[in-house]
Amino acid sequence: MFDPAVFGEFIPAEGDWNTATVWFDQETARVVKAEFSQGDATVALHLSDYDEPVTVEAP
Repeated sequence: MFDPAVFGEFIPAEGDWNTATVWFDQETARVVKAEFSQGDATVALHLSDYDEPVTVEAP
């Protein structure tokens, strides 16, 4: 069973996210997409460029 808490720091919302759908790359077994639902809200994460450096700046 997948635990949505794994992506907890990416989801800027409170409450329980009861439904998660996760897509995996068949060759690498890495997560490429994850969707989390709570009521009428859905958060979708698209993941790519693993192992590439990234710079994150505050808005």
